[in-house]
Amino acid sequence: MVPTTLCYLIYGQRYIDEAFLYHVQREDHRHNFSPYWLLMYLNMAQQHLGWGANMAPGIIAFVPQALVLIFVSYKLRRNVAHACCVETILFIAFNKVCTVQYFVWFIPFLAFLFCQPRWLSECELQGDASAVFPVLKTALVVLVWAGTIPLWVSTAVPLEFHGHSDFAKLWLVSCLFFLSMVALASFVTCVAYRIQRLEGTRKAIKSA
Repeated sequence: MVPTTLCYLIYGQRYIDEAFLYHVQREDHRHNFSPYWLLMYLNMAQQHLGWGANMAPGIIAFVPQALVLIFVSYKLRRNVAHACCVETILFIAFNKVCTVQYFVWFIPFLAFLFCQPRWLSECELQGDASAVFPVLKTALVVLVWAGTIPLWVSTAVPLEFHGHSDFAKLWLVSCLFFLSMVALASFVTCVAYRIQRLEGTRKAIKSA
């Protein structure tokens, strides 16, 4: 509180805008993987024409993002690391701004999800253990998601660097990228949920 108060006394409203309200008002219509970039682009054009700012893009992005995160928090509440991993992926997917560096956010959490616990190799659960980490399905999901990144970049370059009017094409590719992110999050959620279910079974067997 002390640093915040001092900065506010020195810089006033400018500090509040830059430190706290920046991401609420932020509008990135370039280098943005999110499908919301088109809404922000049209909103900025509307402001330049003197029609005033439209808060709809921010609200449209925030509501589904908040609902999804609340739901996942409840479903994966038994393991904080799993919940953080899935929530970070979904936060990025549903965020109104999504750039390449955002992908680094969830990578550290994958270690908590895909490292095999000791109890998973116990004989009593050996039949279910192989189904928790399906290697081929994991590779397929990751490849599909990763494949949409160069697809998006190759589509964005003509628009952003050469001025070609490919707005509709880039928006469709952004939607495809969004679906791949949701698919990745769904797969990770299934893996996390299976681990938590097996953990519950293990505890039930031990207590019996």
